[in-house]
Amino acid sequence: MLYASRVSACTGVQHSEVNPSPDEAVHLLQIWIMPDKQDLKPGYQQKNFPLEDKMARWCMLDAPDEAEGSLLIHQDARVFASRLDGVETLDYPIAANRKIYLHVARGSLQANGYALAAGDALMFSDEKMVVLSAADNAEVLLFDMG
Repeated sequence: MLYASRVSACTGVQHSEVNPSPDEAVHLLQIWIMPDKQDLKPGYQQKNFPLEDKMARWCMLDAPDEAEGSLLIHQDARVFASRLDGVETLDYPIAANRKIYLHVARGSLQANGYALAAGDALMFSDEKMVVLSAADNAEVLLFDMG
């Protein structure tokens, strides 16, 4: 299950991550994206994104306009997640003047011909497309940034 959270610390917040399960391990990935303006009010959002929303397709987690039910992000960036396993392929077209950061949270896959495993990442620039294939229980995050 994927829960996405957005914390805007701005003028300061106290925050901690807690695993509510006494017997199941938790896997946390914390990514920091600097906001595009200062003096924002502190804020917090959390949402569960069901597995079926991510299977072999891009599920938008964060966007500056909260598109597609995503969480608000104060930056020219969109964050997506996907789960792939087996023969599926998944493409992501890269618009002009955009940078893409791809992070493999679990499993393994091929990204534009590069073999990646859990914890690996690629930064794309001067590319037209991200092409994911040959996945083995892979969960990926894709950051599309201006």
